[in-house]
Formats: sequence, structure tokens, C-alpha cells
Amino acid sequence: MYDKSVVWSIKGGSVAAPVAGEIFKEVLPYLEIAKTKEDMPKTSVAMPEVTGVSADEAKKALKEAGLEYEIQGNSDGNAIIIDQLPEKGIMINSGTKVILKTQ
Repeated sequence: MYDKSVVWSIKGGSVAAPVAGEIFKEVLPYLEIAKTKEDMPKTSVAMPEVTGVSADEAKKALKEAGLEYEIQGNSDGNAIIIDQLPEKGIMINSGTKVILKTQ
């Protein structure tokens, strides 16, 4: 028999929130998403223009900007950079690995 005096307080949020919390606990570290503001990267930098310069000059500019790099093609220090990713001026996090292509 149905008892109208019993008040049910189970709602979707109270059921789904704990499950979603467990899912986010597993997924966010995998996606490298910061849990708190303190975990977020502290600085962002503008990608410098490194096309048209030697690989050695590009490495120096990227190091000064606090960026990592990967060279695709001839990695000789005198090789000329013909393309870069991301493009000049794009704001990226310090420590980001950028792609440089040489001739």
C-alpha cells in the first residue's frame, strides 16, 4: 500500500553526483587536467617566430621562452626551419613541446 506520509528525497543529483565524482577522479588525471588552481601552469608565453632561422637559433629562442621542441627533418644545427607548430604569437603554456620542420 502507498503511504503518502513518507517523503522521498532521492533526486537525480544525489544519485548521479557521487558516480560522476568517481569518474572524474579517474579521467581528469589521465587528461592532465589540474585539480586546483595551484596545480595549473603558472605562465603562458607567446610562441616566437623561428621560421627562416637555423635550428640552433630556433633552439636557443625556444629555450629562452621556456618551451620544449621536436625537430622533424634534418636536425643539423645549420638546417633552416621552414615551418613551426604552433604559429608565431599563439599563447601556449610554458614547457609545451613545439614542432619544428626543417628542409
